[in-house]
Amino acid sequence: MCHVDVSHNSLTHIKKYLNILTMMYICRSFWYLQRNGVPFSSLALKFGNYPEALTSDLLNEAQSVYFFTLVVTQWGCVATFLSLLFAWEADMFL
Repeated sequence: MCHVDVSHNSLTHIKKYLNILTMMYICRSFWYLQRNGVPFSSLALKFGNYPEALTSDLLNEAQSVYFFTLVVTQWGCVATFLSLLFAWEADMFL
């Protein structure tokens, strides 16, 4: 039987990678707004004083970009967890 050595350290690296990936996807919605004429500097710390270029349609599209990429990331987390669970049940750990 093939044994896979998965330590706590490697699981921590997987979680850190997924967290970084999630942050990249959050930034992707701001990147979408930047490409459509709403720079991040006009949104950060404005507390309701948003630019005129930020329409409700553009905001809905940016939220859709964020939601879609977040769902893809969550499915990646589920796949990672299930693969580790199946490996654990198959007694592949030392």
